[in-house]
Amino acid sequence: MKSKKITLGIIVWIVSLKSIGFSIVLPLLPFIVSKYLPSQKVVVGMSALMSVFAACTFFAAPVFGALSVEAGLLDHIWPGRLQLSYTTKKQALNFGFWWSI
Repeated sequence: MKSKKITLGIIVWIVSLKSIGFSIVLPLLPFIVSKYLPSQKVVVGMSALMSVFAACTFFAAPVFGALSVEAGLLDHIWPGRLQLSYTTKKQALNFGFWWSI
């Protein structure tokens, strides 16, 4: 039972770091991309970066899902999913960088 609590804590920690990383990087991404691409191509560059991330997530999700079922951690994934959905909705409703902090 103690190992499942430790595993749950690790999962929550990883999801928290991921959420913090997204909330820091996504508002700054247009400024970073604009240094490497002309201003007319910034949207295309951001779309390409987010598409690569989505594709990696799409192909990695079944692998990690199978690993979590094998390890018996399926019940412990829900807190992380709820936290990720909350931060995603917060980012979607974000009207400015400083408003999200």
